[in-house]
Amino acid sequence: MNNGVYQGLMRKVACRFSYTLLLCLAMSDTWAACIPVEGNHYEEVYCEIHRKGRAQGLPNFFEFRKNPPSVQAILLKGPARKLGITLETSAPTAASATTSTSAPITSTAATPTTTNETNITLPPAESIAEVITPVEMVPDNTSSPFDDCSVLGQTVYCVNGNYLYQANRANSQLEDHVLTDAHKLNLPKQDKNSRVPLQEYLALSYQRYIEGMGEIGLSASTMSFDKFSYVYSSIDEQELNFTERFETMYEFLKKDKASLPVDTRSVISRTFALSNCYLFDDDLLTCEHGGRNYVFRKTP
Repeated sequence: MNNGVYQGLMRKVACRFSYTLLLCLAMSDTWAACIPVEGNHYEEVYCEIHRKGRAQGLPNFFEFRKNPPSVQAILLKGPARKLGITLETSAPTAASATTSTSAPITSTAATPTTTNETNITLPPAESIAEVITPVEMVPDNTSSPFDDCSVLGQTVYCVNGNYLYQANRANSQLEDHVLTDAHKLNLPKQDKNSRVPLQEYLALSYQRYIEGMGEIGLSASTMSFDKFSYVYSSIDEQELNFTERFETMYEFLKKDKASLPVDTRSVISRTFALSNCYLFDDDLLTCEHGGRNYVFRKTP
């Protein structure tokens, strides 16, 4: 079974739970994070269309939410009519997640966590836009940390070391226990009364997320740091538990990985470029390109 067929099956399974889970996003950057704001009619209709497999031609959920209600209604009109869904003519009563850009800086992160549960604190309600800063937004007069890097085959060569692309792995290549109920993702917990910067918490959590996905052989099926941060914002906006949502997602991923094969080929797009990249603790490099998230590990 190729990766496209696998992801298609995963979409059908995942989108049944799209109001409470993140599988629709975690297995491919082309999937939407169907977590609508409660009471937002157009977002709920979008996710219903997505669950029923009729979202062809619609933008992903992140892009959909950027549009005003009038445009959202136009986008949904055709698919909704085909499925017999009635669209409300009035604008949604609940606001969508706020999206904006931030002052460009280079992303860095704290030391990675282990698989043991970690307690991390974070300050009250900071905007994701204030801390998420893709490298491609660095102004022309500011050098990027990847200016001196080059890509050859499956490796990114930089002055400070080389980073090897991490492909998906077959179950036979995994440690015996990783697909069992005992193996947990264990993202760091949050304490919103602390003054630890939000970016530090997100970076630390993302490192553990990437590590956890790699442990079950899904390094090439991860979401980017930007989308990970956006999902955090969406979940936090609804006052839901971020770590619990990801833990539930991880449980479903393990069950599906145990029974479904994945494409394990190491394939990097010919147009791949080192833009929208993040370097975490000098060991983990991730880049979003062409709707995919690429994960690289520093070689010894």
